[in-house]
Order: sequence, then C-alpha cells, then structure tokens
Amino acid sequence: MGLYHDLRREHTGWVQRIHAVLYHQGAEALGNDGVNTDEGRARLRQIAVEQLSPAGQLQVATAIAMLEVLEVHLDDLRRRLVHTGREARPLNPLHAGALRWCLYEAGKTSSRTSAPDHRYYAQVKQRIDGKRAALSQARRIVRQACHTLTALGDDAFATV
Repeated sequence: MGLYHDLRREHTGWVQRIHAVLYHQGAEALGNDGVNTDEGRARLRQIAVEQLSPAGQLQVATAIAMLEVLEVHLDDLRRRLVHTGREARPLNPLHAGALRWCLYEAGKTSSRTSAPDHRYYAQVKQRIDGKRAALSQARRIVRQACHTLTALGDDAFATV
C-alpha cells in the first residue's frame, strides 16, 4: 500500500511539473482533461509544440513519458492490491492486537505540535490525559478512514 501511495505522489509531482512549465512559459493552461486522458495528452503535445521553447518541449515530453511508465506500474499494483483485498481472510485476533497498537501509536503522533490534528489532541489531553487523547485521536483516524473508503466505494484504489 505504501508503494502505491509513493507512486501516486510521484505521478502527481510530474503532473505539477507539467503545469509549472506551461505557466512559466506563458502557455495555454490545460482544460479539464488535463493529462489523464488520451485527448488531454494529445492537446498537451500540441500546446508544447506550438507554445513552448525547445527546453519546455523536452520537459513536457519527459514528464509524459514518466507518467506513462508510472501509470503502468500503478495499474498493475492496483490490480494486485484489489485482488489481495478480495482474497484476504478475516482478521486474526493477534493481528487485531497489532492493529490496535498501530492505531494508538498513530494517535500518539498527534502529540507533536507539527501534527495536523495536534489541536484536538491537546484539547483532550488538557481535559482528561495524554493516553485518552491518543485513543480519541486513534478513533478519529479510523472514522476518517471508514468515511473515505465508504465514499470511494469501488473506486478506493482507482487512479486519478
């Protein structure tokens, strides 16, 4: 799962590089198709040829090539993850103990002032104590994950 997220981040980075090149060279912005469809990429290639310097054209061509390679790996990895998820057996009680520990540790990281949900953690800690704050934060993490996965449904692992 971590590899999938790393590859998604890398994919997003290349898309952002394309947008930056277009912006810095004063080229036309991509429409809603962006670079995720064949039509969008064809339009991007046309914009590159018509409106970008040779260096900009090389940057866009390289970015498109990287996106295509990343998408092959993302699609393969997504299929493997979905297959693994469908074939997974019910959670072993020993694994449930490990999952609880991981969630508690994740909740405990909110004690850092740089954590996104530090304010909530600090409020609960001040009202009750640090252990309860970590548990409360762990429950929030589970709720957020459930809501996100429910909202995505079958698209939970879909490429953007």
